[in-house]
Amino acid sequence: MLLEEARIASLIQHSNVVQTLELGDHEGTLYLVMEWVDGDPLSHLLSCAEKRGGVPLLVAVNLVAQTLRGLQAAHELSDEIGAPLGVVHRDVSPHNVLVSYSGVAKLVDFGIAKAMNQRSSSTETGEIKGKFAYMAPEQILGGEIDQRADIFAVGIMLYLLTVGRHPFKNHNSAGVLHSITSEDPATRPSLLLTSYSRTLEAVVMKALDKERDGRWSSAEEMRLALEAAVPQAFVLGIDAQIRSFMADMVGDRAAHKREALRRAVLAVDAQLKDSGSLPALAGTAQSAGSLRAVSVDESAVADEDSKPRLSRMPTYRPPLADDPVPARRSRRSRRRSTTRSASRGAASSRRATSDAPPS
Repeated sequence: MLLEEARIASLIQHSNVVQTLELGDHEGTLYLVMEWVDGDPLSHLLSCAEKRGGVPLLVAVNLVAQTLRGLQAAHELSDEIGAPLGVVHRDVSPHNVLVSYSGVAKLVDFGIAKAMNQRSSSTETGEIKGKFAYMAPEQILGGEIDQRADIFAVGIMLYLLTVGRHPFKNHNSAGVLHSITSEDPATRPSLLLTSYSRTLEAVVMKALDKERDGRWSSAEEMRLALEAAVPQAFVLGIDAQIRSFMADMVGDRAAHKREALRRAVLAVDAQLKDSGSLPALAGTAQSAGSLRAVSVDESAVADEDSKPRLSRMPTYRPPLADDPVPARRSRRSRRRSTTRSASRGAASSRRATSDAPPS
């Protein structure tokens, strides 16, 4: 799964997809280097907003539209010779959408994504992977799936964000599965919220059609429908609204995380200074860029068998806020890391993994 994620995600270059920069091997442990997203999972924002009246409609619609942009980039992905891969994410959920504090939504975690047009796959026939609460009926039943399974998942997200409850809410997981796979459609949002926009409702219900052919044919088609249904969510100034929402919901959390990173930078600088690899400049952190810059190993590309080559490059986990200054690395490791620190790249992002359906 790790190799498949690296192979697929590294090919996607889009501002609404977390970038995968490097696949490597460190003393027998495989690792991915990914873009650091200075923000929080959408699932965490939902939990915070639930206590304050929910996510504002315009913010919710805009974040879903951004997610659809990233999803479209994945769906239309082609290989090196231009042949479509037919990628299906299969795990679209609020846990796998990271929202930066500046208001940019990024799709992450292609660990169980499937390239439908490739012979090899990490998933056996009939094996089900993903979060049940966000699966399309055909995915739960182990049937054939395509990109429209991801559209169904986005429909659940949009319903949850704009209505405040899961469209197939039930008291337990088995009940959610039954609700999704039954012939009964989701309750129309306007029956729960009388002020709910009928044009937005049409977009949501089409995405949640139990039959694949009844859904939006692509992420881009759904995004354009959202823009037409709620144009106010795409006007100039919406970015400021999203940033304000983020500050209200997780402003204190953002400050704490940034302080932890600042301390990590100081710890790295102390290590490099002690080893003689860094000139002493009083009161300044010299390696801030190194936490955001790890070189892309150009040799870690797919070979003729479409399997990524592993680059044997040392890895380093920046310490957390309360960690002691890390031990000194070997001279060889320091030399290779110092050379890479001036290259482009980014540090890795973390992701939520909860499979529990929302209440």
